[in-house]
Amino acid sequence: MTRPESRDRVAVVYMPILIVLLTAALGTGVGWVLQNRAFKRNELFRVRLDRLMWLHNQTVEALHDVDVAQRQIRSDEELVYEQLRNNPNDHDGVIRFYRGQKLMQPSLITLKNSKIRLDSLSVDSQALSGNNKASDAIAAYGVESDQFIACVESDIRYTRSCTTEHPKLVEMMRAVVSAHGKLIDDFVATYP
Repeated sequence: MTRPESRDRVAVVYMPILIVLLTAALGTGVGWVLQNRAFKRNELFRVRLDRLMWLHNQTVEALHDVDVAQRQIRSDEELVYEQLRNNPNDHDGVIRFYRGQKLMQPSLITLKNSKIRLDSLSVDSQALSGNNKASDAIAAYGVESDQFIACVESDIRYTRSCTTEHPKLVEMMRAVVSAHGKLIDDFVATYP
């Protein structure tokens, strides 16, 4: 097995010399075929790597969106609970007011959209890498996200804190980002 340094030396030093000698000895046809083959392999590698990097960047953006949405829901829950504590005689009025305001709706829409984006990224990452780790991480995040969204939507009386019941939402999203980073590392390691 050759060391990476000797492979690099072969690719950088000896291959150009070999191509020049083959071109001079056998004509431009053989040299052109060798150069074209190496160029195509490098270009395909770059295209796939760029696509994997784009997928990783999309998961980082989704992580930011999920983090902000969960923080906003936590803040909204605390606001409603404080209002309920301050107005013990008018619980129904406070609940009606905040339900009418649809206080958490924008954050829930963000969470639902991030799940849709991640599901489509799952298909792309599996097709590009042939690895199911990122898809599994996305599926685990999807289950947690669905449970969190169902909790928030079903708590119409503000009797519980869904952010406290489902604290792992952002951590599961971080696992998705890590899995996509690992896909990139694994792909780069396979480059000859």
